[in-house]
Amino acid sequence: FSAISSSSSYWRPGRDDGVLTWFTAIPLMSLAEATAPGFTALLFATAGAALFLGESVRLRRWSTIAVGFVGVMIILRPGLQAVS
Repeated sequence: FSAISSSSSYWRPGRDDGVLTWFTAIPLMSLAEATAPGFTALLFATAGAALFLGESVRLRRWSTIAVGFVGVMIILRPGLQAVS
C-alpha cells in the first residue's frame, strides 16, 4: 500500500493536468458531448487488441466497431452547428 500513501502525493504534470483540464471543461459541454467519448473505450480497445496484440477479430466485430464509431459521430456531430 505504499503506492497509495499520502507521502507519494506529488504533482504529475502529464496525468494531473489532463484530469484538471477534463473537469474544468465538463461544465462547459453538453451532456452528450461529455459522455460520448467514454463510449468509444471498447471500440478502441478491440481495435488496439487486433492491431497491436495480434488478436483475431472477425468481420462481424469490425462491422460492430464501425457502427459504434458512426453512432458516436452522430452524437458528437463534428463540424455541424447545434439544432436550435
